[in-house]
Amino acid sequence: MTVRAAAVASGTIAGLNWEIWCPDTQFAASRLDLAHSLVAGHHETSDPFAHIVDAVLARIDQSLRADQFEADDDAARRLIADLEVHTRQIAFFGSGLSSLSNQAAAQFQGWNIPGVGEGAQRLRPRTRIYDTCDPDTLRQVGETLDFSRTGLIFMADAYRDTSLQQARTLLPVAQAAIGRDGLAQRLACVHGASGAMHHPELADLIEASGGKVLTLKDAAETFSVHGLLVGMSRGLDLMSVRAGACAVVAALHDPVRPVLVWPALMSPVLAQSTANDDRIIIPVADRLARFSAWACARWNIAQDASSEVRAKEDSGAAPSRMTVSPQSMCGQDPAGLGLHVGGSALVDLHGVAPTRPLAGDLAAHGHFVRQLSLSSYDAHAYGALMALMEVEAGLSLRYRSRQALAT
Repeated sequence: MTVRAAAVASGTIAGLNWEIWCPDTQFAASRLDLAHSLVAGHHETSDPFAHIVDAVLARIDQSLRADQFEADDDAARRLIADLEVHTRQIAFFGSGLSSLSNQAAAQFQGWNIPGVGEGAQRLRPRTRIYDTCDPDTLRQVGETLDFSRTGLIFMADAYRDTSLQQARTLLPVAQAAIGRDGLAQRLACVHGASGAMHHPELADLIEASGGKVLTLKDAAETFSVHGLLVGMSRGLDLMSVRAGACAVVAALHDPVRPVLVWPALMSPVLAQSTANDDRIIIPVADRLARFSAWACARWNIAQDASSEVRAKEDSGAAPSRMTVSPQSMCGQDPAGLGLHVGGSALVDLHGVAPTRPLAGDLAAHGHFVRQLSLSSYDAHAYGALMALMEVEAGLSLRYRSRQALAT
């Protein structure tokens, strides 16, 4: 059964356009009233939600300090330039959230999408990305890669063993094919100086094989070069990405226009206000498909951390889960989205041009819809989109109790 639906709010932040659509029902109206009250009060110092917003924005703001990434970025650019001298393609190996972030940045720059490479990109080495390959697959990769034309970069991951096993499997094959000196010219690894991305075993293995080791100061941060290196290798301007993120943080701090906080708050608020807590992302632009996968993983990781806190507090609230669904599924049957979550869903549309017929159709079938569309394919807007996902993951983690929504 369909109901009337409408776009109830819209705006623009840092080149990122957003719209909120919802069904015209009493339940939807009550959820929107709740969201309105939270948004209206988020700058009041006495409002507990204000402290949550401030804490999340402060953490992201701290992670975007302009001076902290300069040395890492310069070292990464030199590493890529050194490998490009000897190669016609670069293969990146890794796993986990940082691998997804790299895939998202690369796809935004045209990776794996035929026909969109610009002139400058066509002069660069081709990009290959291998994520969590099993040993048999890696052996097949070793049989097909032309190591004389391929650079190998192993990215440290939070799971630690994955990238190390990838390197242990491939390096003997590569050295047998092009010799130790040839491998040394084409081999590198990237890891952090400390924390989850610090991987001394991987660094020692690469160094013992004659390769270059890039140790990053801030490898664990969302906007560090560790999660954007493949995009950088394809021409993505990381400073513009971070500038877009900074613009979002500044807009969300703005006390004069609190409605600007809506696109960041609607998901965690409505996800915990609907009949169940699951969410769905539908990428409606090919170049944002891997970004949607990254956003999904980022949200779910925050929910996993949140569920641990909930268990300690015995709040009884289950974590909200997110999945990525293809556009074609809801285009054929918008009501079918509810089959995955048992009823009304909170749906994100990620694209470039607004897809209002799709948003309206989904809302008419009882779903809450948030539409995020870039004004253009530029690094600034991409950074804004990344920042919104990071903000809402942080809000979801901190604003973890259903009971808090009623206060």
